[in-house]
Amino acid sequence: MHLDLIRMICDEYLFVEEGSFTRLRDFDALMAHPQVRDYLGPIVNEADVSA
Repeated sequence: MHLDLIRMICDEYLFVEEGSFTRLRDFDALMAHPQVRDYLGPIVNEADVSA
């Protein structure tokens, strides 16, 4: 649910980890990023299903 909202309202994404950030161009790039997938854990599977 939350990821669907993020997908609808954001044009691009920043993932911040340990003082550094990664700019991601779209939701698919966000979901494909290994560190994002690790951070979100099982929530990623929900995003895969509702895509």
